[in-house]
Amino acid sequence: MKYYILVLSLFISSILVGQTQLEAFISPTLTNDIYQTPTSQSSKVDSKYNFGFDVGLGFRNYFNKRMTLGCGINYSKMGYGFDIELNGINRSYNLERYFWEVPVLFDVFIGNKRKIAFNLNLIYQFFIKENSNFDEYVYGTDSPTDITRKLNLAIQSGFTYQLDIYKMFKIRLNPFIKMALPSQQIDYTTSGYPVYRQDWSIGLKTSMVLDIIN
Repeated sequence: MKYYILVLSLFISSILVGQTQLEAFISPTLTNDIYQTPTSQSSKVDSKYNFGFDVGLGFRNYFNKRMTLGCGINYSKMGYGFDIELNGINRSYNLERYFWEVPVLFDVFIGNKRKIAFNLNLIYQFFIKENSNFDEYVYGTDSPTDITRKLNLAIQSGFTYQLDIYKMFKIRLNPFIKMALPSQQIDYTTSGYPVYRQDWSIGLKTSMVLDIIN
């Protein structure tokens, strides 16, 4: 409940106080995982890159000429996969994972022209569903059980270039990296030991922005 109260408070402050920036965005992403296995086990995990996306809305309030704080709502798809060698046996695993995300947005502009900013976002990820595609030749009926928490946390950081288009309209280009916190656990029915996963992605967030002065 406290997360919803925080988001609602930020939303109201963004709309009613000072200069507000509203944005709609899409972010193509390249996603992957960091996998860790017990060092005592004879196994090797090779994670594979995949493609995903983030789309959503954001609200920011200027507290002074250089700092903004706000929130948003995103829909996120993150694709993953890996090949694992376990005691000489190769296994393949691919999946797509979907989230609703509620980011707390913090920007610091460099200089007085509000062109370039450093951003740091704390993201609450609400797990929706997972689509898996297993290698039937390798697995047959034996597939892993992927444990994903219903509520996850992630940190996203990057730099933004803001371009004026017409009066209150702007375009923002934001290359970023997003890293899930903390690592999550995958249990394998065949191995009998846990493998730990940390999700991450890189992307380019492209936003159409409207500045409103209240």
